[in-house]
Amino acid sequence: MALTSQITLYDDRWPSLFDAEKIRLLKPFLPNVVEIEHVGSTAVPGLAAEPEIDLVVVSDPQDEARVDQEMALLGYSRVDAMLSFMTEDVRWWVNGDQRYSRF
Repeated sequence: MALTSQITLYDDRWPSLFDAEKIRLLKPFLPNVVEIEHVGSTAVPGLAAEPEIDLVVVSDPQDEARVDQEMALLGYSRVDAMLSFMTEDVRWWVNGDQRYSRF
């Protein structure tokens, strides 16, 4: 599922795709992860949406250099400029077919 602006019909695989990515994202944020949530339109059962899985990771403060390095190993690139209008506590990473943010 490459990033696209095309709306597609609901895909029953979206919840399981989120679950798989949630497991992958635990490692970079342990032991400080508080929760990982599926957000956005793909999180709403039955709703047509852009087929990108949006996730929010809530974590306590941690070693950002280590997190950035581990996220890169998972194929994510940090793109904080996307949200330069938000607080300094927000970090964004993009992974070809996933978008991920941490608050």
